[in-house]
Amino acid sequence: MVTQWRKKKKKKEPKPTVVPLQNNSDQNEIALEPVAKYVPLINWEQACSWTPTNIDIESASKLPCPVKCSDRTFALEVQGESMEPRFEAGDFIFVDPEQLEPSPGQFIIVQLAVNTPAILKEFQMLDGYKILKALNPNYPADMRYVKVNDTCRLLGTLVSHVKPDLIKLAIVFNIITVPKDWSHLIVTKLNAINQFHFLRN
Repeated sequence: MVTQWRKKKKKKEPKPTVVPLQNNSDQNEIALEPVAKYVPLINWEQACSWTPTNIDIESASKLPCPVKCSDRTFALEVQGESMEPRFEAGDFIFVDPEQLEPSPGQFIIVQLAVNTPAILKEFQMLDGYKILKALNPNYPADMRYVKVNDTCRLLGTLVSHVKPDLIKLAIVFNIITVPKDWSHLIVTKLNAINQFHFLRN
């Protein structure tokens, strides 16, 4: 039996969301989703053994998660191209390790074997088998579809996917809405963040 995969219940977990940047013509504002909480940004190796006591939480970078999640939720920066075009390198994903009952079509973080880093894949069921799917259509079939085996560990389910510029905006303003006539200020703030690398450890 695969480690940390629980028996499926009827309750359906919420699907991951991308924080939108929407035009609101009635109020002349650009609307951002509210920040639910700030969670630590960790690396893909740390995700394999993550607990809130594994790293120095006080010194870790914190990112604003726009959806409700458990206190153990963490953020990762997407790497590589296996999940393109939906997930691009530099995007941020939020993972809840207490959600261990993914439904087909949800995105999950898994560790395929001991001493390997965590990876992001789409969870699928095919002929009764659990399958990990890479989204990149340019990948060969043997790399796009991997059958879950006994060495695979489920580390958590993706609860939100956010583009990096929106993360930066939320950190700068820490508010829900930004007037359109502040666009010049937004650009200035984003440039400052890029120069000082606020999102890096």
